[in-house]
Amino acid sequence: MSIAAPPNVSALARLPALAWPAVGVALVASRLWVLQGPYPTGIDGGNWLLFGRMLLGADTDGPGHSAHIYPPLIPLLMGVGDVTIGGLLSARLLGVASIALFMVAMHVALVGFAGVRPWAATVAAVQAGASFPLVSRLCNGGFPQNFGVAFGLVALCAAARAVETRAPAARRWATIALVFVALSHHAYYLWTLCALAALAVLPRPEPGAARVLLRIGLPSALAFAPTAVSLWSQGYAPPINALHLSFVDAVGLAGFGESGWRLLPAVAVGLYALHRGPRDGARAVWCAGGAMTALGLWSTLATGEPRMLALVCAGAGLGCGVGLERLARHDRPALACAVALVATAHFLAAADREANQEFERLRVVDGAYVQAADWITARAPAGLVFVNADRNGFPVAWWLAGLSRARVAAGSQPSLLAFPGTRRLATRVGEVFTPGRAWPQAEALARSHGVELLVTRKADFPDWIDWARERRPAFANASFVAFEVSPAR
Repeated sequence: MSIAAPPNVSALARLPALAWPAVGVALVASRLWVLQGPYPTGIDGGNWLLFGRMLLGADTDGPGHSAHIYPPLIPLLMGVGDVTIGGLLSARLLGVASIALFMVAMHVALVGFAGVRPWAATVAAVQAGASFPLVSRLCNGGFPQNFGVAFGLVALCAAARAVETRAPAARRWATIALVFVALSHHAYYLWTLCALAALAVLPRPEPGAARVLLRIGLPSALAFAPTAVSLWSQGYAPPINALHLSFVDAVGLAGFGESGWRLLPAVAVGLYALHRGPRDGARAVWCAGGAMTALGLWSTLATGEPRMLALVCAGAGLGCGVGLERLARHDRPALACAVALVATAHFLAAADREANQEFERLRVVDGAYVQAADWITARAPAGLVFVNADRNGFPVAWWLAGLSRARVAAGSQPSLLAFPGTRRLATRVGEVFTPGRAWPQAEALARSHGVELLVTRKADFPDWIDWARERRPAFANASFVAFEVSPAR
């Protein structure tokens, strides 16, 4: 991996090479850390904590699923963090770290594989890293996806360089990065493989490209095999576009968000770079960026799933970095740098407001939530704990499962779940918490399923007031209420 020295570097761009990415990462990561607040947002992080404890042997398999249904890297980090600094803090750190890692990966790819000057690489990394498709993954707890995109970006650029030059170092970087994709996220691993396959069939492919790519991909396939077997054996059916978004909605507010419109100048620069074709020494990045952008757009168009737009952001970011380098080489570097920084500041102002709104919208865990989890842990129920879904059908119980050490079954819309076992349990939970069901019938039904505790947020189930007239709550705070299910006589 070599770094080309760009000519005619301006005084502004002559800052130390590491200062640019350090400032960019610190700017975005520190602001996201503040906006996130004292607790992680979203619901997915509870699963990674639960799976991590399972993998470390602290818990047995949860009801309806096994610890091996998910690539192990993030769950293991969450499990280790749980016994050292606490699960909640681990989730906050890993969420912000996923954005920082993506920005570092883009900077390394642009500077190391394309000779882009540091300021241009930092501008591209900041705009892509702060974009809504990636930040929204942090907000809802799906940050393993950002790890997958970051490692996949490096894997694709290094693989393209290995195909182009046959350099052993590039092949090793691609192999290692692809293994980490396989250990981070199953879907992004498969999408990265598709993008790798595209490198073998691009216009004017290098002779022997397929052989090189097979050598790169084999170790990751072995690393992914246990997860693949577990997913297949447990009937995995991915909840693609579970909210039934149209393509316009997926790309619009649910995809790039309102701040996405301010990325249009960066997108124009990226398209300019892709249209002009690979600059000397930048073919690897050009190929990787084109493959990721095309795959992300096609996948979003085919499914309406906004999560796939992270690939578009990664590919467009690579194109933007190469395009800025083109402009700086042929025009005034100082002017190009100044304009790029002003455009980035304009985008960040909108992205900051949007991130704050998304954090607040997806805030589930708070002091009352932790208090309820602590009570369940102290209560140590031997039977199942049924936890009601929220008013929109989302499984807010996942963090209770991660924090409480109890056998928690989460109520949810079945379409949001990926496994038959968890869908069956969610349906049973929903039957118990059916609006209008009297306490004696709810208790009898819960008892037949081996349930010891029924838990709900008060705002999600107004009928808890009627239940409390029949059975005194075993626990209640500002947000939660819990009822004990009497054993059969």
